[in-house]
Amino acid sequence: MWPYDQPSQSMKSRLRVQNASAFQFLKFVDLVKLKNLCENMTTIQCLYYLHRNQTDYLQPLSADETRLFKETYCTENNKVLFHTFWGKTRFLNNQILQVHILSFLYTQNLQCSRLIVWLWPPLDSRIKQLYDQLYAPHVEFRTTMSVAEKLREIDIYVGSHWSGLPWRWFIPYRALFSDVLRFIILHEFGGIYIDADALLLRDLQPFFSYEFGYRWSFLNGFNTGVLRLFAKSNVSSIIINRARQTKSPYEFFPSSLEKRHSLPANFYRLPSAFFDPIWLAVDEMDQSSRQEWKLSSGFLVAFKDPLRQQSEISRRGRNVFDGAFIFHWHASSTPKIFEPGSYLHQWSEFLNSEFFDK
Repeated sequence: MWPYDQPSQSMKSRLRVQNASAFQFLKFVDLVKLKNLCENMTTIQCLYYLHRNQTDYLQPLSADETRLFKETYCTENNKVLFHTFWGKTRFLNNQILQVHILSFLYTQNLQCSRLIVWLWPPLDSRIKQLYDQLYAPHVEFRTTMSVAEKLREIDIYVGSHWSGLPWRWFIPYRALFSDVLRFIILHEFGGIYIDADALLLRDLQPFFSYEFGYRWSFLNGFNTGVLRLFAKSNVSSIIINRARQTKSPYEFFPSSLEKRHSLPANFYRLPSAFFDPIWLAVDEMDQSSRQEWKLSSGFLVAFKDPLRQQSEISRRGRNVFDGAFIFHWHASSTPKIFEPGSYLHQWSEFLNSEFFDK
């Protein structure tokens, strides 16, 4: 049997109890107006507006709205499910996954939300129990085998590689598998899918009543690294039914979703600044923000700045992306290790100090 990471000794102390009274119940005044406003700003201007002018675009729910919201989303059986996918089951103690989990616990109202970490390959039951206990009852680890039948309908066989045949016969490369999986699990369970290489920065509660992805950089395509769908959504139904016909996982490829499918108008494509604040600057489409953040030259190199100590982003500290709801940092383009003092290392240290008693 392969060796598995076990929770480190420093993680085994009790999680601190969240102060639920610190969370407000809010709604967007006009999400479409906010979307259009930010798309006509630089990223830094958008973040500044989102951070400084929250009363312009968010307002408290009324007493009746709050009661209905709690009945809909904040009971033990009706919490909004957050989902992520982790394809390195042996390495659950990895800092990428741990920062993702802790940022969820820190920013989301746990009376109304719960995180499921979807794993492939399957996880040893003893190790699963250790991690489930660590974060219980707010985080659960599940294997993708539980949705294997749904995946088989589009010719993805998540269990067959255990037969000894080459895995490439059954599983597309990991990123494509993840592209498919997020639609399958959201169709079955509803909720918000967020890539594991993403740091949650704000409460996402105002988004609960919307379906959305976000813009693929400056293009008209979708990025589904953050994806909100209702269970049995029209959006997922359209894409999954088409994939059943074509037997092609490429129907789920995010940047070409609109080209392949006629998607409902109420499936919003939100600005990348909301969830992926350095992408436009890295792509050099937002030169003003790129220059202010003093990003390293080169496309892939610039994505590494939040992981490097000697970068302007890290020098500015944890608040550099204030206003953004999520920071998706694209692990596939980075070295996977947070340098001490880097932006992501600062967040890692902070979150660990917030949640685990010494």
